[in-house]
Amino acid sequence: MLIEVRQDLPLLVFGGPYSNLAATLAIREKAVELKIPNSNVICTGDIVAYCASPRECTDLIHDWGIHVVQGNCEDALGNDKFDCGCGFEENSSCDLASKQWYEYSKARIGEDQKVWMADLPNNLKINYHGKTIIVIHGGVNQQSQFIFRSSSTTDKLQQLKQTDS
Repeated sequence: MLIEVRQDLPLLVFGGPYSNLAATLAIREKAVELKIPNSNVICTGDIVAYCASPRECTDLIHDWGIHVVQGNCEDALGNDKFDCGCGFEENSSCDLASKQWYEYSKARIGEDQKVWMADLPNNLKINYHGKTIIVIHGGVNQQSQFIFRSSSTTDKLQQLKQTDS
């Protein structure tokens, strides 16, 4: 999905608010302070996860009117999936924490929020200062894929090749 952004202003890109209402409010306040319009603010998903305010964080981001990419958490909650799809090793600390936050959030997210989450785009394309930027959550074809700075160059190049299709 191609989105329009103002070329004369900076972009603010953030991800993983994880239901942390205080942090989400702080980043919105920073955008206001820096006079970055909503059209130049992008959230890369995982609005809801480990912290205590899933409904409030979702409402804040929705009402803010910024661009949002669907992360695996929005996909899972919006489409009533069994879990968040992170694929953590069974009974690991991450798996146990993930199951807890997912059930907590699932019970607190409203139907209107689920519909909004399910309808979010998997990627956004931006033309910014002569460059084409594709904003994703995780991997190009898999939202829950982890790609780190330490990931191999081969893996990163494979991701770039997938953007061509």
